[in-house]
Amino acid sequence: MKSNSFHIIHFCLLGLVFALSSCIDDPVRPDNYLIKGKIYGGYNLLVSAGDYPIVSTDRLGNFEVEALSKPYNLIIDERSLGIVGGNSYLTLKFLDLTINNPQIVLNDWYSGYTSYNNYENCDVNIIFPELNEKKIVCTKFISKSKFYQSRYWQYLDPGEHFKNTDIFIPSDEPSISGKMYYLEIKMDTMSGEFLSYDKFAIKDITLEKGLNPDIIFTPKEMNNPEEYLMEIRMDLPQDLNNFSTKISLSCQFKNKESDLELTGGLYTEFEYFNIPILPGNDFNIKLYNEYGNSYLQDISLGTRCMYVNPGEPAYFPYKETVSLVSPPVEYENVSDSTTFEISDNEEPAIYEFNIFSYQIRGYFKFYTNKKRGTLADFNARGYHINKNTTYFWAVRKFPNYTSLDEFISQPYPVDDRYDYIELSKSQSFKTAP
Repeated sequence: MKSNSFHIIHFCLLGLVFALSSCIDDPVRPDNYLIKGKIYGGYNLLVSAGDYPIVSTDRLGNFEVEALSKPYNLIIDERSLGIVGGNSYLTLKFLDLTINNPQIVLNDWYSGYTSYNNYENCDVNIIFPELNEKKIVCTKFISKSKFYQSRYWQYLDPGEHFKNTDIFIPSDEPSISGKMYYLEIKMDTMSGEFLSYDKFAIKDITLEKGLNPDIIFTPKEMNNPEEYLMEIRMDLPQDLNNFSTKISLSCQFKNKESDLELTGGLYTEFEYFNIPILPGNDFNIKLYNEYGNSYLQDISLGTRCMYVNPGEPAYFPYKETVSLVSPPVEYENVSDSTTFEISDNEEPAIYEFNIFSYQIRGYFKFYTNKKRGTLADFNARGYHINKNTTYFWAVRKFPNYTSLDEFISQPYPVDDRYDYIELSKSQSFKTAP
């Protein structure tokens, strides 16, 4: 009887254990714990809401993962980063999120933020007087309406007299109106260097959905543009350097798609650049500068933008509102509990804390709306920052945001609140043995 009683009790206990384990293994969580997001730029991405479960993105950067609780920490990991070598990696950590559809910008230079699935293509043929020498020809459409244009600069050979450009207009718009600008650039046939802006013309046009028009510029419509040599100066501290400065002619209504880009980038802190002065008072000059330091390379750049009137010089001052407070320069024995703190005299903002080490070729970032954190905030998925290793740290500031949920509700480069990114100076520290 003892044995039978034991077995009965044993089976009852097993049943209770199985019932309890079933409840533990399959917790019931609200539907809003499912996180569906997108990452812009990058590849080989592993994503988790917390340390686990870990999922990979599809080829377009989309991911779907379940958060075990809220708020959650979003962790993104990229291995074999091609821009800095096969053994390098990048880890991003966004602290205390509640948003269900985060939109993360991994690389600042990525440009595919807008989907043109709901746009229709107008295949526009531009016809102009036959060229008598090799030139660069620009055919740029500008409009207050939404649109997208590709291939508006082309190298053309002597004898050519037409070019094609694709202009995409929204599917729900029957037509859009604007102006087509035609501009020729003369260049040295041996070196390919710029010589002068040679001819230009302007024409009011209306593009209708489903039609592929011919836009004709006659010799009588051609004019010789004035131009001036613009002086460009940049102020940067010693450990920061100019990465690139793009120059565009920008419409007064500041429609980004209507910007006529004149150069893909100037790379020194003092330059002269020829600017065409086009009639109609439609444009001023937009300068967009990216700067960085040798430690973070082009992983985390500062940005600034300014507008000047034709004929004016351009001077970029360095705006320094963020300072590194703790740990002090070259501090040693840094541990997980060590505080990393900054000061900021202009708020609110989101802060990106960066650390990098040459010894392990790894980049680590965490994002917060607070001005302090600890070394442990960089840890993710059981990985801890290496001991007895020298790191450099710096902070990027994204002004005008009050929370991380707000910051990643859309890609910040297309957000009206996005103004500039300030990059602080950098300092070194060494972790404890």
